[in-house]
Amino acid sequence: ISIDDISHELLKRNFALTALEFYTEIQEKGKDQARLRNYFSNPSNFEQQLNTKDASISGGLLQRTASCSTFDSLDLARFSDDGAQIVDEKVAVLEFELRKAKDTIKSLRANLTQTAGERLCSTNNQPSGHTDTDDTIRSLELRAINHLVNEYLLNQGYRLSSITFADENEDQDFEDWHDVGLNTAKPPDLVHLYRDYDHHVVPKHQCTDASTMTDALEEVVQQPIPEEPTYSAKENIRLIETLRSEVIQLQDRNSELLQEIDRVKKQSIFLQITYLVSCYYRESLQAIKDMRIQEQEKLTALASQNTFDRLNPIEEPPPIQNGHGSLNHNQNSQHEVSTDGSTIHSSEPSQMRLEFWNALVSETQSSIEDCWLKQEVMTVCRTPNEFVDLLSRCLPHIVPTVLLAKRDQLVPLLLGAASLHSDPETRNQLLHLLFNLIKKPDAAQRQMILHGCKAYARHVGPQRCEEELLPQFWEQLGHKFSERRQLVAEACGAIAPFLRPEMRGSLLMSMLQQMQQEEKLAEVRCSVVRSLAVINAFLEDENKHKQSFQMLRSFLNEKDSDVLDATYTTYLPSYAMLSLLRGNLHTQLCSALLDQLEVFFYKTITNSQSEDKSPNCENLVTPIVITLPFVLSAVLLELDNSVDDNSTISDTRLPDMKQKLTHPSMIIGDRYTALLNAFDALDEFNGENTVLSWVINQLCPKIIKILEATSTQCVEMVYSLTRMTGIFCSLFGANFTNTVIKPKFQHCMEADVSSLNTAVLPVYAAAVMMVNIHIYIMHNDSKEELNEFLFNCIISISQAKVPDHGMQLAFILLRSSPVNHDIIMQVLWSCVMHESAAVRETAASQLTVMTSSDIDARVLSTRVFPALVTLSTDTNVDVRVASIPGLAAIVEIPSAPLELVERVVVQLTELVSSHVDSNQSLDGTLLGIHEVRLSVVAMSTRVAATSHPKFRDEFILPHLVAIAASNNQLCDSTKRSEIAKSLLEAYTTLSCCFISASLLHGSFLPALKCLLVDMEAL
Repeated sequence: ISIDDISHELLKRNFALTALEFYTEIQEKGKDQARLRNYFSNPSNFEQQLNTKDASISGGLLQRTASCSTFDSLDLARFSDDGAQIVDEKVAVLEFELRKAKDTIKSLRANLTQTAGERLCSTNNQPSGHTDTDDTIRSLELRAINHLVNEYLLNQGYRLSSITFADENEDQDFEDWHDVGLNTAKPPDLVHLYRDYDHHVVPKHQCTDASTMTDALEEVVQQPIPEEPTYSAKENIRLIETLRSEVIQLQDRNSELLQEIDRVKKQSIFLQITYLVSCYYRESLQAIKDMRIQEQEKLTALASQNTFDRLNPIEEPPPIQNGHGSLNHNQNSQHEVSTDGSTIHSSEPSQMRLEFWNALVSETQSSIEDCWLKQEVMTVCRTPNEFVDLLSRCLPHIVPTVLLAKRDQLVPLLLGAASLHSDPETRNQLLHLLFNLIKKPDAAQRQMILHGCKAYARHVGPQRCEEELLPQFWEQLGHKFSERRQLVAEACGAIAPFLRPEMRGSLLMSMLQQMQQEEKLAEVRCSVVRSLAVINAFLEDENKHKQSFQMLRSFLNEKDSDVLDATYTTYLPSYAMLSLLRGNLHTQLCSALLDQLEVFFYKTITNSQSEDKSPNCENLVTPIVITLPFVLSAVLLELDNSVDDNSTISDTRLPDMKQKLTHPSMIIGDRYTALLNAFDALDEFNGENTVLSWVINQLCPKIIKILEATSTQCVEMVYSLTRMTGIFCSLFGANFTNTVIKPKFQHCMEADVSSLNTAVLPVYAAAVMMVNIHIYIMHNDSKEELNEFLFNCIISISQAKVPDHGMQLAFILLRSSPVNHDIIMQVLWSCVMHESAAVRETAASQLTVMTSSDIDARVLSTRVFPALVTLSTDTNVDVRVASIPGLAAIVEIPSAPLELVERVVVQLTELVSSHVDSNQSLDGTLLGIHEVRLSVVAMSTRVAATSHPKFRDEFILPHLVAIAASNNQLCDSTKRSEIAKSLLEAYTTLSCCFISASLLHGSFLPALKCLLVDMEAL
């Protein structure tokens, strides 16, 4: 079965899509099928098919389909289960209709060309003296002139003017001449039109005068002597310009003739080589023939002596028997030399006429319509330059046919053609095609293009990179797709190492600054920040360094978290490294960041908006944390260079660096271990080291000053400052911390006891004191020192009657590490057994910190709960009252065992019902005290929704109804109102919990009735 039979059967059965797919596969194999090509190029076939389909549907079937006005609206794949095949078939049909639309556009352009030609002919028939200056310019003329003007601007290097001109004419595509609307040849450029203007003369009728010899003789006698013509200045100038243009044309012609001479010389050399090769080939064949003749003679002589000579005759092949002439004739008919010096292999028979042979070939082989592919196929490349030209011509045709997801595979071809091509205009077109290769390139595709840009810039050098790549960046700078703008932002950083310093510091930074100011999308701005971080590494000018610092300030004030993260990970380390090399890290960058943090805290104190401002504190602390490794590196680099390079450091010596760029090994190099060990081994830290002197005299006092101004109520601020101080101490080591930092903190706390209620206490306990523990893995001396410090702080706070919020926050920070739980419980048990009631009361409030889900259940049962039970049975009423929040906090822990919850219920019941000798108690029990009632109600409000149901049913509900009933009997309206409002909040929370019917009628509703009486009375 032939291909034509299969095609006929598919079309006969109306399998249009199958036929189209079959035709596509045939074309992919390099073949053609006339029947399918004619069928799909005729639109009437599809209109007839649609009409037939509509008639069949409307005749008897009840199925409903969409409107069949176009071929792609046919629901041919409705009964198919393959969703992917539906999409592929629809795409194939759409591609076919696109090709038909392009053919229609070509035909319309041809008609427009014919109409324009007729108008031009009618214009040319007008009298020569008439000039049509009054008529308005036509649309076709305007588009043609615009195209020539844009081409002139590009050729003369006015790229920005060309871009502006193109923006003002958005309806015209200046890259394609056919967009003008004419299907004719492109006219010469403006320079040629200007030079050709003065060469046109007005045509005149040619006339000849006939005369006789006698008339001529009389005219000679009577004719006066002609005077020499006189020319005006304008005519002289025009004549000079004409002569100059002719000289230029002659020079161009001369250069063309010289090139022609060189080409002819090359052809002559090639012909000589071809002639020598043919002679050598002819002599070789003659030698082979002689050898075979000799062998034939030997065989013949041998056969004459053999009896089998008649049965075994030896024959020679016909080409050898025909002689020397037939061989040369065959060779000459197979090889001819072309005009350009190459050998053309032809198979034309010598027996037939050439015209007959060509006609025979045309009848046996199908013809191909003229197109760019036919011309390229018939022209085979002979040199590398021709191959580059072929690649440059074919790529613009190939790119639109490649899938978007696979177009990044064309990047090597585009870059190779652009780098090797000799024409700058063609290179610009190829690079323009590179940046417009994908409509919306994703991250992987952008990286592939960026790698190509770096390779291209490295290959062509700075000059071509600036002339060819940067204009493409300008063109894409304001593109409507954010992916294109992000590509430009990333490309600026990618090619920055391959540009001249003045271009990096001026044009490239200006482009990125403009994008940062005008761009609203966070992803693009992040790419701008990363590219500027790369450019920072090449800045040498002082003014550019200041400009970079101003940009750093603006980036740190960004509200978008992604831009801030890009600044922290790239731009800030890059600028810090540059400042380190310039020697102004501590005097400029670090000082500015510390001043900004200090101003922020003083504004917070003044405005009393600490909690609202706390999220911004982290944005101010993080830049300082990032610069601290660079400060340490600056200190180490100023040490004596005569240190042992073979030393090692402990794995826990440095804190965990989340960023690779901030690790000292990345900043200093391989010698950082030796320098760090030398720094840790110093006996004293004097002022010989400039950066170290700044750390001791400026950085440490300023940190302590900021901590003194921070209230412990600002929990998030304290957390941020603790993290900053902890990293600072860990970086500079235990030796520097014990020698320099600790004495400064201790002096601050000893000078003013009120500082124990500021951030100084928790930061010192959780950051400064923990350095020895982290480095030396719970050294005994470090444990004892921390234990003693915490115990002394509790005693000082209790005796001075200072609020214990700072102490509580210190325990919360220490509680985050399980290794500190034992230290905390030792301190608190010492305070529980202390003889001072004030110390025991402080210990009761601090034990609440240890009733958390972070604490192991064993520690809760064996150490925390016994301490609270001891305090709940204390002789001092204030101590017993202070233990209530701690006992209630245990029942909020989800992992608390049921046995422990039951013990808490029993202990709290005994506590509130215990007898007290106080005039403040209404019924002689602890619950009769007004402050205890408020504490119990507030505790119930806090834990009602999260506590164990047993605690809610057996303690909260019974005691709240008792408080509500006794509150009706109070005479003091202030206390009665205060308790009633607290009860209202508690029962509002309890109303959202599950309560059994017995408790609802026995405790909940009676308490609400009592509360209603109080609210009405008030």
